[in-house]
Amino acid sequence: MAAEELYPIGAVATAFDVPVSTLRYYDEIGLVAASHRRSQVRHYDRRALQRLAYVQLWRLDAMLSIDHTTELLASTNRAQRNELLQRSRDELADRIRRLEQAHDMLAHMMKCPEDDHEDCPVIGAYLDGRVDAALDNAGDRSRSQREAAGQTLERLASSLGRLLHEQ
Repeated sequence: MAAEELYPIGAVATAFDVPVSTLRYYDEIGLVAASHRRSQVRHYDRRALQRLAYVQLWRLDAMLSIDHTTELLASTNRAQRNELLQRSRDELADRIRRLEQAHDMLAHMMKCPEDDHEDCPVIGAYLDGRVDAALDNAGDRSRSQREAAGQTLERLASSLGRLLHEQ
């Protein structure tokens, strides 16, 4: 019986388009363990490569964080996995909403008749909202900067929507 082929860490990194440091990190945290070590070099068999592909499915394709990926792979039952997946879907939906708002803002800025965007009423409303959110944050540190930025983008999207409908 022929020995199973082993792939050195550098070749795996190149093949999967990840830095060697990522593979070392995955090994250290137990996400994708190297199959063997030869002369201090990590090597991977086909099963380890399949595990790496599975991790990439969650990290790259499903866009999960390293923490969510680790938690998902460690989950022991379907209900636990589904709860994590739902949480990840909710976070992704929020990111999509924020990306759409950013897209709308950039589209407005491209069409804005003002030479200086700071003179634009829509951008002005955005800037005022951002300043207000920052000042609110200074007085109330329990709200995160991310929430404040999201609220500001929501105000911008609302202002932008009103202005676009008026035009």
